[in-house]
Amino acid sequence: MDALTTRKPYLKGQVTRLTNNVQALGDTTAQIVRLKHYREHSTTLVGNVTVLYEELLALVEKMDYETTEQEFHGELNRLDELIISIDGLLTSNAAQPASSDNHANGSSAAVRLPRIECPTFTGKLAEWLGFHDLFKATIHDNNNLSPAQKLQYLKGSLKGEAGVLLAAIPIADKLQ
Repeated sequence: MDALTTRKPYLKGQVTRLTNNVQALGDTTAQIVRLKHYREHSTTLVGNVTVLYEELLALVEKMDYETTEQEFHGELNRLDELIISIDGLLTSNAAQPASSDNHANGSSAAVRLPRIECPTFTGKLAEWLGFHDLFKATIHDNNNLSPAQKLQYLKGSLKGEAGVLLAAIPIADKLQ
C-alpha cells in the first residue's frame, strides 16, 4: 500500500507538468511533433493512473474508498481535458492553411475565426437540445475526428452526473 501511495504524487506531477508543457506550446504549427508526443504520453498516463487507482481501490478501507474514487475520477478528468486540449490544437493546426496557399489565393493574411468552445451538458433536460445540436454540428459530424476523439470530446463535455456516467468508459483508438 505504501508503494502505491508514493506513486500517486509522482503521477499527479506528471499530469501537471504535461499540462503546463502543452499550455506553454500555444497554437503554433511548429509544435505539431511535440503535441503528438504529448498526446501519446497523456494516453500512457491514463493507463498508469487507472492501474494505480484500481490497485489502491482494492486495498483501501471502506471509509477511504469514496475519497480515493473521487480522486481517481478527478485525475482522469484532468487527463481527459488535457487530451481534448491537445486534440484541439492538433486539429486547429491541421485545419490552418499554409502561408503559401494564402499568397496563391491573392490573400495577404489568413482569416482566423474564433474558436468554438465545446458545449457542456450537466444532465439537465432543459440543456439537452442545445447541447445535442451544437455537439452534433461541431464534433459528431466532423469527419476529421476519429471515433475515439469524438468520445473524448463527449466525455470532456459532460459535467456533473452526466460526466460521472461516462467516466468509466475507456478511450480506445479502435472505436467503431
